[in-house]
Amino acid sequence: MGKFSELRAKPSYRKGLIAAVASVSVYALLGYLILPAVLKSVLPGALSDALHRKASVAGVRVDPFALSVSVRGLSIAERGAPGTWISAEEIFLNLQLASVFRGGPVLGEARLQRPYVNISRRGDGSYNFSDMINEFSKKQAKESKHLKYSFNNIQIVDGKVDFDDGPKKTRHEVRGIHLAVPFLSNLPYYVDRYIEPSFAAVVNGKAVSIKGKSKPFSESHETSFDLNLMDIEIPRYLEYLPFRRPYEVPSAFLDIKADVSFVQHKDRPPAIRVRGDVILRDAVIRGTDRKPWVRLPWIKAVVSPSDVMKGEYRLASLVVREPEIDAVLDRNRALNLLALAPGNEKGKAGETGGGSAAPAAAKSGGGTIFSVDSIRLSGGSVRFLDESRKSPFRTGIGDIRVDVDRLSTEEGKTAKAAVSLVTESGETFELAGDFTLEPLSSDGSVSIGKFLPKKYAPYYAESVPVIVKSGTLDLRTGYKVARAGGPDKPFTVTLDNVSVDGNALRLEDPRTDPPVPIALDRLRLRAETASTEKDRKARFSFSTSLNGDGAVSLGGLFSVEPPSLAAKAQLKSVSLVPFQPYYTDKVRILLAGGSVSAGGNLSVGAPKGKPLRAAFRGEFSVNDFSSVDKAKGEEFLKFATLHFGGVEIGYNPTAVAIREISLADFYSRIVVNPDGTLNVQGIVASDAAGSDNTAASPATSPPAPDKAAAPPPVRIDTVTLQGGAIRFSDRFVKPNYSANLAEIGGRLTGLSSDGNARADVDLRGKLENSAPLEIVGKINPLSKDLFLDLRVDFRDMELSPLTPYSGRFAGYAIQKGKLSLGLKYRIEKRALEAENKVFLDQFTFGESVDSPTATKLPVRLAVALLKDRKGEIHLDLPVSGMIDDPKFSIWGIVWKIVGNLLIKAATSPFALLGAIFGGGEELSYLEFGPGSSAIPAPGAAKLSNLVKVLTERPALTLEIEGHVDLDRDKEGLRQEIFRGKVAAQKRKELVKAGRSVPGPDNVRVDAAEYPKFLALAYKDEKFPKPRNIIGMAKSLPVPEMEKLMLTHIVVTNDDLRQLALDRASRVRDRLLEGGTVEPGRVFLVEPKTLAPEKKEKLADSRADFRVK
Repeated sequence: MGKFSELRAKPSYRKGLIAAVASVSVYALLGYLILPAVLKSVLPGALSDALHRKASVAGVRVDPFALSVSVRGLSIAERGAPGTWISAEEIFLNLQLASVFRGGPVLGEARLQRPYVNISRRGDGSYNFSDMINEFSKKQAKESKHLKYSFNNIQIVDGKVDFDDGPKKTRHEVRGIHLAVPFLSNLPYYVDRYIEPSFAAVVNGKAVSIKGKSKPFSESHETSFDLNLMDIEIPRYLEYLPFRRPYEVPSAFLDIKADVSFVQHKDRPPAIRVRGDVILRDAVIRGTDRKPWVRLPWIKAVVSPSDVMKGEYRLASLVVREPEIDAVLDRNRALNLLALAPGNEKGKAGETGGGSAAPAAAKSGGGTIFSVDSIRLSGGSVRFLDESRKSPFRTGIGDIRVDVDRLSTEEGKTAKAAVSLVTESGETFELAGDFTLEPLSSDGSVSIGKFLPKKYAPYYAESVPVIVKSGTLDLRTGYKVARAGGPDKPFTVTLDNVSVDGNALRLEDPRTDPPVPIALDRLRLRAETASTEKDRKARFSFSTSLNGDGAVSLGGLFSVEPPSLAAKAQLKSVSLVPFQPYYTDKVRILLAGGSVSAGGNLSVGAPKGKPLRAAFRGEFSVNDFSSVDKAKGEEFLKFATLHFGGVEIGYNPTAVAIREISLADFYSRIVVNPDGTLNVQGIVASDAAGSDNTAASPATSPPAPDKAAAPPPVRIDTVTLQGGAIRFSDRFVKPNYSANLAEIGGRLTGLSSDGNARADVDLRGKLENSAPLEIVGKINPLSKDLFLDLRVDFRDMELSPLTPYSGRFAGYAIQKGKLSLGLKYRIEKRALEAENKVFLDQFTFGESVDSPTATKLPVRLAVALLKDRKGEIHLDLPVSGMIDDPKFSIWGIVWKIVGNLLIKAATSPFALLGAIFGGGEELSYLEFGPGSSAIPAPGAAKLSNLVKVLTERPALTLEIEGHVDLDRDKEGLRQEIFRGKVAAQKRKELVKAGRSVPGPDNVRVDAAEYPKFLALAYKDEKFPKPRNIIGMAKSLPVPEMEKLMLTHIVVTNDDLRQLALDRASRVRDRLLEGGTVEPGRVFLVEPKTLAPEKKEKLADSRADFRVK
């Protein structure tokens, strides 16, 4: 006592005691007074927000020292409707301090006193709480944390439930609900339990009660229930699920006979153990269209003791008898049975009901163990209809038997399985082997018998160009399927040996008309260690005859993962004719013969994440090819051999290298049909061409990349042509024309896409065995920028066979002549420089031909203008331009030049001659002085040039037409007559003196003697003269004598006509002086009018020339 009194006397003790009493008082004040008021205020609003329904609470009582809470008078109203949805007289919870350190709530007692629930089912099948199911299921999918808890001594006392089924217009009542559950827990924590498990209620006036057995004095506190439910009609209760199903269950009965026990050890987590039998009988599932889906006459599951709390579900046996399944894959590729999968149910608003929570639950259940000691399925059948195919596929499978032993999801547990079935067409399938589920693997054997490939044509007809018409396939093989090293590793399948010998296949491709037949005989296949394992190589060999004489073989290595192939491939004498239906609607030729042969090494690979790569090295040839034109039945193209040697082709990267290409003994026929079309124009069918054009149209073409991709490298070392012939026939012209180009041969060496490469060209041939053709030079047609430097020589082509063309277009037959061409073409950097030298030797037109299409231009004159005295015509037609100019055309320019020559021959022949000999258009006339017919000095040079023209163009004749200027020549002629009279006096004197007298035009009167001879001429004039007083003629000055004489000289039109004729005669005489021009080629032409046609800058005092 003394020590205690001393302790009490200490101030610190008194302060501590006061603090403790104050703390307890504050805690009690908070618990008894403040916390109840807060909860009563907060709870209604929180519940209303969470449930979207108005909630109210009559009172809250808290015992802070007992850690208990009592909520009295809870009421939750219906959403958007009058009435109560849920109510309870009291909710009592007793919390344990262990909740703090156990990581979850631990309740010593949970009691619900006089609860009431009102459930109503609406006309659309939803419930008055369906909205909460959809909302909480979404939240559950997001909040996937696993809550730890321990709920003990759970009681429901005097509960009531009203169920109003609107669609069925019925009402169910459940009264007097009493439920006692000793515990619900996933925490290994022990709490004193003082209740026995039980359930009691009055359902629609009928009492129902279940009582459990408890062992309160055992260490485990085990409590068990015996559950015996028979003839449960599942369809009745499916109607009350809070979601709509895309299927119907018109019949299903469930029998349950089970023992459920609750076990709680002090040092271990609680357990709920279940065992017993479950039988499902006469279950029928059908679609909403009432078509059957599944029929399950009898399924029995014998449940071995299973610990639900640990996630252990064990079956001693599962027996399924005579199940029937009707599977339909509709046109949208939707399988009807997928509607049975969880997550496909629909809530009232068409939303998935509860499906979103399933994946989360599955994911969190990683420790779940499921095992079945024995599975026996017998008498099963499946009817399958696939409407998604162009031709619907239907089959039936019967006598299905499945036996599985020791199935378990536990890691490393091995099960045995055997499966067998028979289809309605007698096909059999058997599988037997061992397998494990974790990790997934299987090892066994598979046997397929009497498999009918033709039956499954709807699955490969659209992608594989063949259909098996008849035959069966048998297969027996062992297999291994494994996922090694964890869940991220892929499955693997291994076939140790595959062998096929002596089989035959008859295939047809129905997409063509007629169907393409493919006959495979003596088929042989070998494969060893074929596997889906990564980088696993398998060796194989394959050979067969193809359509009789053809042979195909392939052998080497391949892998499945990644896909790769490295093999030696060979084709031998595979006929092309049977494959004609593939292109008969695209080209208008018929194959009369031809076969293909090839041999080499083929490699294909598709590494993961990278594009496909392929390469081929070998040779390829087409032999004995022949074809005919469909329309006429005439030969179109044939050759003995088209050979590609040393071929190296790559894809990704793309590259082409060919050592040699040779074409031997080839023949082609080119025909111009009577309607003017070429036979080669109609080879590609119009519909095929149209589809090509459509594909290439701007509207459907993909956008061009910003930068053009570099072209792939291409190299062709040598191209050889030998023994070629081309026959040309033109049936459009009348008479028809034909020509043969024979002995075609030569070679190209060094073709390459390298921009700096230049290939040598040397090609030769003969037209009608007499006119040689030679093409030599260098080209590079494969580079981005075309390069070409070629010389083409074509000599001594006979022209008379071309009479059908000359008659049609020129209006004359060709009597004789030969054509030679010397062409030079150079293209570099898109620029063309071309020389077109044309040589016509002895070209002569014959008789005229009546042709409405003949030109009206003077073609004979054009020939005469161009043909020299040797009978030769030389034309040089240069052409230049940019080849990428859309308006540029080489032969268009050449023909334009030729056309211009004809036009110029018609309109300005002397301009054409002047371009050849010089002088231009001035050669077409000769100007004279006024009143004179003397050849002026400049005119003499012009006439000399004209003599040269007539000499070099012996086929030409010349017409000369003199003209006068009516005004100037009249005055000029008067002056000429006057001068002639004066000069005549001098000639008289010279005659009297005995001297030689020049011609009138050559007499020259000097200025000193002019007055003398003028006076003599004046004296001889007979007109009246002025006289003196004695009657004598007066002596007049020179000007007056000139004036009087000129006044009395009269010039008539006859004088002018004579002047025009004199001028023409003077020109003729000058042209004939040298004797090089025959007189018969020069003609004087009487002018229609004395005055010529007015021409700018030309005097009317002239002589005009015309050539013919």
